[in-house]
Amino acid sequence: NYNTKRVFDISQTDAEAQPQEKQYDIRQLVKALFHTGACQAEIRDDLPGDKLAVYDSHRKRILLRRGTPGDENLFRAYSCEMTMAYLDTSGNALRKDSAFTAMCSSYVVCRRFGLDTSSFNFRFIPDQCGDMDAKEMRSKLKEIRECAVRICGDMTQYLEKAQKQPKSTEAR
Repeated sequence: NYNTKRVFDISQTDAEAQPQEKQYDIRQLVKALFHTGACQAEIRDDLPGDKLAVYDSHRKRILLRRGTPGDENLFRAYSCEMTMAYLDTSGNALRKDSAFTAMCSSYVVCRRFGLDTSSFNFRFIPDQCGDMDAKEMRSKLKEIRECAVRICGDMTQYLEKAQKQPKSTEAR
């Protein structure tokens, strides 16, 4: 028995090449993330543990540890807390309920902009995810996607706008 199928050689196609993803410097990405945030950032000395960023739902601010370098670790922490801010619609978001969603959204944002994602740990999925039926799981995935799309879209818009503006440098 033969199952014949019609196939195409690559030379027989006329699809246009996909545009290359733009590569951004980490400082540009951090700046874009700060300018497109759901809330203001505040630099503090007294963050709990070794956290680089924490969302304060009562004051609607993301608190950043003083002296944190503007690198990928800051980007990951800030994007995670920005997702917490987006998820906080009622003003009293519970960290334990939103932490996994925020981490997943931050992972998607980091992947989108080509940052290292090896530090994300998905070995421990919350118990609440294990008890979900298919409809609840789709809803959770939709929530993750919506947050990531919102952050990526805002950042891309800021980055494109910044690229179009002429750099104002004075000749000396």
